[in-house]
Amino acid sequence: MLSRLTQCVVAAAAVSLLAVGCGRDNGMPDDLTAHLAAHGIMVPVAGSIAPLSGRAGIVFFDHEPTIENKIVAELHLEKIGPEDPRFVAYAGKISEKPVSFWGVSGRPAILKLKGSAQLEYLYLIITETRSYLFAEYAYG
Repeated sequence: MLSRLTQCVVAAAAVSLLAVGCGRDNGMPDDLTAHLAAHGIMVPVAGSIAPLSGRAGIVFFDHEPTIENKIVAELHLEKIGPEDPRFVAYAGKISEKPVSFWGVSGRPAILKLKGSAQLEYLYLIITETRSYLFAEYAYG
């Protein structure tokens, strides 16, 4: 039997979830696309992966050079070569062969989100059919 205090805490948590809605991800896809939109980049998202248990997420969209070029230019992404450990690590997370890999890391000012949130990094992997954006919230 649950104590009265435990019952109240569980009830309060349930009411809170009902009030704000239950998310299906950790919020990264919406924050990332909103950040891109604030920079004039509208990404036609085909899907995303952002586990509730983590701080990272992936947003993907159909290959579109105009959008990809704008992301690289607006967010000051640098080309990352196949010899870089990040290339190997992130390219291994998708099933397609990368055509190019771009990124920025180290909490750059360009990745400061509205409010107090900050992204640690942003990587763009471009394939022949799709593009993948990898990002992760920074701690504190």
